[in-house]
Amino acid sequence: MILIISNSRNEPSTDAVIDWLTHFQTDFVRINTDDLTIKENETAIRFPDDNLLHIAGRTIDLSEINVVWYRRWYDYSDIPFKTTNANERKLFREVIAESDNLMYYLCGRLKDKKWLSNPLITRFHNKQNALYAAIRNGLNIPDTIITTQKKELKEFIKKHGEVITKPIGDPSMYMDHQGNGYKSYTQVITPEMAEKLPTQFYLSQFQRKIDAAYEIRSFYLDGQFFSTAIMGSITTDIKLSVRIAHATKFVIFKFPAEIEEKLDKTMRDLNLNSASIDVMRGHDGRYYFLEANPVGQFSGYGAPCNYYLDKKIAEWLVQHDTSSKQLPNEKETKTIHRHPVGQLV
Repeated sequence: MILIISNSRNEPSTDAVIDWLTHFQTDFVRINTDDLTIKENETAIRFPDDNLLHIAGRTIDLSEINVVWYRRWYDYSDIPFKTTNANERKLFREVIAESDNLMYYLCGRLKDKKWLSNPLITRFHNKQNALYAAIRNGLNIPDTIITTQKKELKEFIKKHGEVITKPIGDPSMYMDHQGNGYKSYTQVITPEMAEKLPTQFYLSQFQRKIDAAYEIRSFYLDGQFFSTAIMGSITTDIKLSVRIAHATKFVIFKFPAEIEEKLDKTMRDLNLNSASIDVMRGHDGRYYFLEANPVGQFSGYGAPCNYYLDKKIAEWLVQHDTSSKQLPNEKETKTIHRHPVGQLV
């Protein structure tokens, strides 16, 4: 059986994969982690009978699980109280810790199963480890500093000219009372902006701004790459580029074998078998590794190139589920266009 750990909200990619699993007549079960906080839902694990998980009116026999796809854990956005004072903030953190510990239990209980994106790895993944792994495996990265000192930032700008700043970790989304969302993105830092900063500021990350010919988002699936070149970007952040549809073109892309091999080694070095990888192709002809997101979006990049990534993920899950029937033999209807590596189609 296949176990899918996801959320009930804002997860159309999970829904699309499930559509394919249904089409393949595969035995699967989905846990929506936000069900854990709904009072009307029964959630129970009874020891020593720890093979059974009772959640949202269903009983799941964990011993029947062969493969697990971890998509997302609960985001806690609908916790039914406000964090208006210190004690309530502590209570909020305690509620999160209780839920997270259940996740760690499930991961430990299912540690011998085949995982696509293991949360014990993805939850502690960070961008700096990814950059270091990329360097270790022979990839280029933008020159980077993490500093609290205005003096060091000014020297960095003097050396590189154009510099950007981006979050060290994964930024949160902040909502106002009108429902507008606010989030930190990559931003150019000019010498004038740096001059206005205090002598010492909070820990911040800066990188040399790459003179990019185009950006590449590649979905990595256990050794395979499904890459999309993003053309016509008018922003400094790949995540913003895809939101400006009228100014952006998505084109099928194939990395040179040498770059693909180095990316694959980097992913294996990070123990990731699934990730969305961001790369820039500079006007200097070099490829620059930017980051790898183990739970990054893939549908918005794969769909314009007809990669059918939701189907690819479903096929991977079925192939690794020892109790599943073999995939049906379906005729391939797509036309394969041959093209030189490292070039756009």
